Amino acid sequence: MRKLGAARSYLAASPDLLSRLPPVTIDTLGKMPTLSLNEQHATDTWTLFRPDGTSRDVSHVPIIGCSDFGIIEQAAIDGVGIAMLPHHIVERGFRTGSLVPVLPEWTSKEVIVHLVFTSRHGILPGVRALIDHLADALPGAMARCSEMEPREATLLRAAE
Repeated sequence: MRKLGAARSYLAASPDLLSRLPPVTIDTLGKMPTLSLNEQHATDTWTLFRPDGTSRDVSHVPIIGCSDFGIIEQAAIDGVGIAMLPHHIVERGFRTGSLVPVLPEWTSKEVIVHLVFTSRHGILPGVRALIDHLADALPGAMARCSEMEPREATLLRAAE
């Protein structure tokens, strides 16, 4: 097993969506339009943490459930709902203003990305080279995700 990186997710929404909603609090979040990376169930629960260690489970019924980060990011930019996405995805939207933080004091727990393989002994040289390449390249690739410019809102513009 080899650690490739770590990520924390943040709540984000388009400024337009937030201007149309009542104030979002930790208590009202579950009643807001949401987007989920869980495509298996009609409901979802986000476990959110504050820096002081306080945690809250927020159950919600997402408008869209999809395991594709890009689709959820674009739906958030388009004003469909509030999303919880990894830092390296939402950072670019925050930077350009297409997304804004929602309840920034609440985040996911940090998750660690591991590459799991059977054993270091007897690994073919090509497999060892792939493992080493992924360990070297993935942190930079994740950082480059935050540098990319997100696409402009498309759904709301098409509806006008």
